[in-house]
Amino acid sequence: RVTYIINSEEELLQLAGNTNIPEIDFDKYSIIWGYDIVADGTYYVSSKNLFFENNSYVFRVVLDRGEAGHCAVTELVFYGVYPKIEGNPFAPGDLLY
Repeated sequence: RVTYIINSEEELLQLAGNTNIPEIDFDKYSIIWGYDIVADGTYYVSSKNLFFENNSYVFRVVLDRGEAGHCAVTELVFYGVYPKIEGNPFAPGDLLY
């Protein structure tokens, strides 16, 4: 999985290009945006949570698989809008899993 903290419109456009994400006040909010490579198109995000644990943030995304579909490796994108996160307060490996 690859995950980013986005704190400006420029970062969002650079990373994700044109998106359907609503306009965001980046003075007040950050986006945690990421993707995972999955085996087929039946995977979906069943939950995502941001919490503070052991003096750092943890962003946990749980993927589940729907009914069997055709095998075709695909990219599953996920994001969430959260109160402003300054810098990169995540320790390596804390963003997901």
